[in-house]
Amino acid sequence: MRQRLRVLGISGTLAATVALFLMSNLWLSQSVAAQRAAEVLARGAEAASNPTTVHIVAQVRRHFPHIFPDADFVRAEVWKQFGGTPKWRSEQPGKVVVMDGVSTIGLFRRHPEDSKDIPLAEKIPHATSTAWDTYPLLDLANVEGMITNELRSALARGWDLTLAHETTPAGEAKLLVTVEAKAGLPEGDYRKNSFWDDSDMRRVYVFDAKSQRLKRFQAYLHQRTGDVLIVSVERIEYDHPLDPAVFSLKLPKNVAWITNPQPLPDNEKYAKMTPKEAARAFFEACAREDWDETMKFMTSPWSSGSKEYYGGLKIVHIGEPFQSARDIGKDVDWFVPYEVKLKSGEVLKHNLAMRKYVSAKRYIVDGGL
Repeated sequence: MRQRLRVLGISGTLAATVALFLMSNLWLSQSVAAQRAAEVLARGAEAASNPTTVHIVAQVRRHFPHIFPDADFVRAEVWKQFGGTPKWRSEQPGKVVVMDGVSTIGLFRRHPEDSKDIPLAEKIPHATSTAWDTYPLLDLANVEGMITNELRSALARGWDLTLAHETTPAGEAKLLVTVEAKAGLPEGDYRKNSFWDDSDMRRVYVFDAKSQRLKRFQAYLHQRTGDVLIVSVERIEYDHPLDPAVFSLKLPKNVAWITNPQPLPDNEKYAKMTPKEAARAFFEACAREDWDETMKFMTSPWSSGSKEYYGGLKIVHIGEPFQSARDIGKDVDWFVPYEVKLKSGEVLKHNLAMRKYVSAKRYIVDGGL
């Protein structure tokens, strides 16, 4: 075992991980082709260890890490500084999050193309490793950790691994490792293929054959009609000096702050509500245009356009709440089917995501509008 690890050039924490799989025979149970692919992943993780900085430029489907296969592609970037005081910035249309080593702040726009849309901001008064669903992009910038975790998951769960060779027009040799990642959710589950962690994907890692470093990355969503590209990392820059201004964020003057829900004076009334009752109370408040009441089920203020859009709606139907297989047994996340008719005559039919916040002890709308 030690001789093989030395031949692979693997050391440290990753060596211990690989050794664990060797001892449990999980590595040896793989085909020769899969073993070679795993070895390339291991060397790629080792080659990406201890960077000073990483800068990622990618194309992702709009609203990523929520998965919308038909959405247009938008630019996403991540800057990450390692070392004594880690810092990072994640940016894509409608969401910029910056961690400056002391605190974390996010700026959000529900409709980036609308100049009248009120920008939203939220602050966490301490350093974080991720926040507000930035972790998939930040994982890409943490190259060593991302590859190591992928290798662990692939070997532990028996995911298929394949290796291919490629030569660019410029004569550069590349190694392509394909990982068939499985979310573990049953077919038909509401969460399946709707979020990064809940999706079955084909992930392709492209390494430079000489340096062993990761150069490109692509993720394809498995669909019955064929695989669909969701993420394409076009450029990975290692150890480039970063402008300190990258880790600062200037907020617009008209920004509205997102608040963490807290108990209300009459909180017991709302704490007793089931997810269905909370969803109905929320829509009834929209129908009355009682925006103060709706805020008891929300974390961010309404824009004037949203008030105009949802105000005066009529409830057609509120269905029975259901959960994803991932959430069964936990009274936290529920989905409530609804059908409402807007003043404009438009009919909306979807599932309202309701989440029980520990801080408020009641259900809050967490998506689905």
